[in-house]
Amino acid sequence: MMYQYRFNNRCDAKLSNCRVSDPCCKNSNQQGGFECRCGNAYRPCSPSCGRTPQKESVTFSFYKVDSVTRLGLSAAIFSLIGSDGSVLTGVSNETGMVQFCIKPYVNYTLTETSPPAGYEENLTSYAVVADRCDNIFVNGALTTLLSIPNVVATTPTAFTVTKIDGITGLPLAGAQATLFSGTTAVATSTSSITGAITFTGLASGMYTLQETLTPTGYQPSITISNVVVAMDGTVTIDGLPPSGFKISNIPSSRFAFTKTNAATGTPLGGVEFTLTPTVGISTTETSKATGLVDFGVLEAGEYSLTESSVLPGFEPNTISYTVTVSATGIVSINSVAVSDFSVGNVPMPGIFFTKIDASTGAALAGAQFQLSQGGTVIANATSNAAGFVSFASLVPGAYTLQESVPPMGYSLNLTTYAIVVNALGAVTVNGAAFTAFTVPNTPLV
Repeated sequence: MMYQYRFNNRCDAKLSNCRVSDPCCKNSNQQGGFECRCGNAYRPCSPSCGRTPQKESVTFSFYKVDSVTRLGLSAAIFSLIGSDGSVLTGVSNETGMVQFCIKPYVNYTLTETSPPAGYEENLTSYAVVADRCDNIFVNGALTTLLSIPNVVATTPTAFTVTKIDGITGLPLAGAQATLFSGTTAVATSTSSITGAITFTGLASGMYTLQETLTPTGYQPSITISNVVVAMDGTVTIDGLPPSGFKISNIPSSRFAFTKTNAATGTPLGGVEFTLTPTVGISTTETSKATGLVDFGVLEAGEYSLTESSVLPGFEPNTISYTVTVSATGIVSINSVAVSDFSVGNVPMPGIFFTKIDASTGAALAGAQFQLSQGGTVIANATSNAAGFVSFASLVPGAYTLQESVPPMGYSLNLTTYAIVVNALGAVTVNGAAFTAFTVPNTPLV
């Protein structure tokens, strides 16, 4: 029997049919269609394969799914454009399935034109072609079940920071801040009378935030902060939540800064500073409990700043800072803007340990210890309810530590500990680098 079929607008006659065992007829047990492929040539299968000659259309089905749960999504709209000029539109049903009736050997391009509600659009394009044996090829590969995923859309994010006077803490209006993605400005906001600077409608990504217009009568803030908007809408600024984040400005010609603990960043009060002009009389100011040191408004010129007192337990800061006030009222310290300047003190080194029962490891209170230097007792300490004992603020030198009174009901520990603090503040105990240790006691018999 001879069959005719149409391919590439040709009508070819085949004098013999391919058999079920023929490699060309490998799909011959599928329902519908009748042609099998051998290289670039096509020929009909035997009627015993169950083919219907001259099948003119093939059903192309796929599923629209959630990218995470893989559950079907309805109401997504797709466009299928054929090389023959045909344009088809399909919509996903409640199971996520989309169906098109397509012509064999016509090349189609499949795109999503409208995503499901609440989802980001999938921008991928798919190349689709079918043969008359119901085989569907997507992007050149035989496809039996195609799923097209969508990612849940994130709600555009908003966050607010506050612009304040660096001396009074009061809000500042009229300051402008800009959010950049790389070098591109994506949003600009001006502080309100409450100092609020708000950015809205932000997509997830990484940004930088900086002041682009300084409030009238103030020195600029040159701090650049890193802003991250996560996929779930969470915002962090320099790794911290935006709530409470403030951008400060110092009034023009005013010199003020913060005194801090260099180890923790917490403010230190009670530290005196001396400011000396190139010509003129020196003035002194002491840091407040908030750490603020305020020398007020300065005339244009150059000054030197030194720390003239130190808190007990802290190393003195011996740096001499050069303070410059420009003719326009901009203050800088060693070429650093005053808004970014602070002075830290490093805590002096110390030791701590725990007094315990030698058998049970239980903490023991009431043990007394003496710290000596050169044979003279210079400090005493008693273990608390947690057994904790500490000697802080040790200047470089050699010390000995001994228990002077044992806890009640225990014998005295006669161990002598050699403590050495070097010039860099490193501490050793009996020749080994200091780590937290325990001092045991044995109960009286």
